[in-house]
Amino acid sequence: MADQRKTRPYYTITCTIGENKFPVDIYKLEFRNSIMAPLQEVVMWIRANAEDFVLHDLYGKKDLKLNLKFMSETTEELENIDLDLIITSIRSPFSQKQSKGTSPHGEDLFVLHNIVKQPYNILKTRVNEIFEVGSNKTPFEIVGAVLGKYIPGINTEIIPANSNPDQMWQFLVPPMSFIDHIRYVDGTDEEVSKKFGPGVGIYKGPAFYQCKWEDNTFCMWDLKNAIQSKPKDYTVFITAEGGQDEYIFKKTGKTSEYYHTHQNLNNVHRSNQDLIKNAFYNNFLAKPKKYLYSWQTFTGQ
Repeated sequence: MADQRKTRPYYTITCTIGENKFPVDIYKLEFRNSIMAPLQEVVMWIRANAEDFVLHDLYGKKDLKLNLKFMSETTEELENIDLDLIITSIRSPFSQKQSKGTSPHGEDLFVLHNIVKQPYNILKTRVNEIFEVGSNKTPFEIVGAVLGKYIPGINTEIIPANSNPDQMWQFLVPPMSFIDHIRYVDGTDEEVSKKFGPGVGIYKGPAFYQCKWEDNTFCMWDLKNAIQSKPKDYTVFITAEGGQDEYIFKKTGKTSEYYHTHQNLNNVHRSNQDLIKNAFYNNFLAKPKKYLYSWQTFTGQ
């Protein structure tokens, strides 16, 4: 007789490494996102024998294939996601083994940090463009023109609101990757600015740019404007272990706006720490277009 117990939506996860499809036993999986990172990170904790990793030469030289299936309460497949991952780092202990055979468990806990391959390839696309005298394009328009020429047809979520209105009489994009081109125009990366010169700012506020693995979508908008114009990004319900709240389970998991967890959430607030680090008052020497210079004072909030 079939099991009539009620189940909740769940995921099935499979992962293999390399052409020989070395199987991976996933203990824990996390998708990490940051407003400071142009790529999302996939972190997985796996159980494997360290000797197998050495024997099969798996230390970062092979790509991972990750498959996620979202199943309904009736085991109906709602979503199927395949991701090709690039291993960026591996943390693994080498535990002691018995002289003959292995220890009773015979496995070590590895932590693999990965990025999704296709968004990485998009951001590393080589670009080189000249906007000749009289082009009069804004920084936002320059980024859009380069994106349209070198990565045509890509899915985008680009918001022009609060973009820098200053027009560039002429502009040179040296040979570089697309992500470095954005950093160069925006002037937010110290190493890129040292190599190619200071940027001009894509938006009036801090620019957010990222290539998401969801449909390989490139995103760009003014972060301050997005925070002020959008009341909330998502809602997290904290439920008791083993809880059966039908309202929550029906609402979560089907969109990116609602989530639920059994674990406590940790809040980290460090605005005073940043304020002490950067000082309350800061004076900057600016170089406007119409006159020689001006001093501007920024006050901590």
